[in-house]
Amino acid sequence: MAQDKDTIKLQVTQFLCGVTTLKGNHYSRTSLKNALSAISRHLQDVKPGWRYNLHNKVDFPDLYARFDCLLKDMKKKGI
Repeated sequence: MAQDKDTIKLQVTQFLCGVTTLKGNHYSRTSLKNALSAISRHLQDVKPGWRYNLHNKVDFPDLYARFDCLLKDMKKKGI
């Protein structure tokens, strides 16, 4: 399960930091938060034994820190 957790952390981080619209624009901060929530719910539904919340800074400190930094940077840039 630890390997799954590390792999998912990496993939979700890469997705959230790199996802753009078809026109190359950034998604809104709210859309990214909703995407993270949806991914977290999906994992709880499809992975037996998965009881983690991707928003939890204790379970995913690196993901939390990077996502928080991304959202703050977007806010500063007016995105």
